[in-house]
Amino acid sequence: MEDRDTGTKATLDAQIVVIGASLAGCACAIELAQSGISVALIERKSTPARKPCGEGLSHLAAPHLEHLGLSLESLRSEPRELRGYRFASPLGLRTGCHNLRVTTTDTRAWGVSRSDLNGALLARLSALDSAKLISGCTVRHIIRKDSSWNLHIESGEIAAHFVVIATGSHPRALARSFIQCSTRPSKRVALTAIGEYRSGKPHSEVVIIPHKEGEIYVTPLGISEVNVSVVGTPRFVQHYRELNRLKESVQTAIGLEVSLVTQPLGSGHFGTRQRSLDPLLYLAGDAFESFDPACGLGMTHALASGIATAQAIRSVLLGGASEQAAHAKYQAKHHQAARSVRIYSAVIRSLIGAFRRFPRATTLVGQSLGPQSLKILDLLAPNFESCGVS
Repeated sequence: MEDRDTGTKATLDAQIVVIGASLAGCACAIELAQSGISVALIERKSTPARKPCGEGLSHLAAPHLEHLGLSLESLRSEPRELRGYRFASPLGLRTGCHNLRVTTTDTRAWGVSRSDLNGALLARLSALDSAKLISGCTVRHIIRKDSSWNLHIESGEIAAHFVVIATGSHPRALARSFIQCSTRPSKRVALTAIGEYRSGKPHSEVVIIPHKEGEIYVTPLGISEVNVSVVGTPRFVQHYRELNRLKESVQTAIGLEVSLVTQPLGSGHFGTRQRSLDPLLYLAGDAFESFDPACGLGMTHALASGIATAQAIRSVLLGGASEQAAHAKYQAKHHQAARSVRIYSAVIRSLIGAFRRFPRATTLVGQSLGPQSLKILDLLAPNFESCGVS
């Protein structure tokens, strides 16, 4: 069920309030509602909102979607099967340039529109009686009571036993005194735009185009759409805000004609880590930790994080676990999964750097290894069993 702000003051009681109706917030709310736990999901924007994202969903996400009652077939547009990475020279297919393929014959990921995935999650949520979506509503501030929270919104107040913040990488704006920031963000930023193929056959890999100060990622979505993400120093990203410049760079590297149809959306810095200091306050998704998008595991981690957060809360309400013990276990799970993502991201960035410096050598090594090259990466693949379905 969805409510919108009507301008009248009201009071709502819910066992759980989740702030932020993107992937992590929706996954958390669905997991709670599937157990019959009353949950209110609050989102200040219209849903689903488009956000900067590489829009690649790892094969590791399949069990999480199934657990939430979804499938890839339930999405509005057909996802594109992806079989790995291709590192392409910015100079394209000119003589002396190389392409390193780290691929396999198996499906490794899907090109999935983030807004489509978010829309499917919201549709699933609306079918659950225990869930209530309040969209177009901003939480002004939250106040801790003896054993609960009061959330002040435009239309009144909401009382809840637990609060989950899933608003992205700046949760301290809502609960500064209850959240500790443990790391400083990286110096890399990003922007993303959506395009369409105008000629040629769409590829079946995530294409990475390395430059000195960053990279361009090209991810096929469905039959004809493509996501183009620019990640790197602020100067590098600013250089590619001009759509024609970005389009020409992509077309030169991949040899296909692409038309960019949306203005780029920009995101802030990555790499921030926060932890909740209160056993009744949980952080999910990027609110817990934001990742450099090099590895393309952001959407997968968001789903896993939302499910793990809900399972910790459920263990208190239905399983008899203490609030402190459940909260500590949840923090440990998130830290372990986040560490795996950081390692995998570092490996991908190392490959990017090696290809940029030694394109001929890395291409020859990739050709000699063939599908085994992706299996080597799998040795460092994130173990989402440590932060997901249990």
